Amino acid sequence: MLLSSEQYRESLRSYSPNVYVKGQQVESVADSPWFQPGINAIGVTYDYALDREHQHLSTAMDTADGEQVDRFLHINRTGDDLLAKLEYVRLVCRETGCAMRYLTMD
Repeated sequence: MLLSSEQYRESLRSYSPNVYVKGQQVESVADSPWFQPGINAIGVTYDYALDREHQHLSTAMDTADGEQVDRFLHINRTGDDLLAKLEYVRLVCRETGCAMRYLTMD
């Protein structure tokens, strides 16, 4: 299921991690100003997956169940998958300055 950036942010509110910044406990990662740049950058990827203009790069079909999934959650299976991911990373980097979401996928 594809989520919007606001749904992503709301999903973060359902967690209760034990997080401290500069010695002070953070009550809500989703609402803390310390995490807003990263959350906003990742949120762009959620909105791109819902945007028809970007869906050819931002989503892929999951072969297990045939569902449309976010490109950054998709397991690359072909050279075309890898090329689409590269182009998508470039798009996200142009928009946000960093595509944080893809860093652990390679």
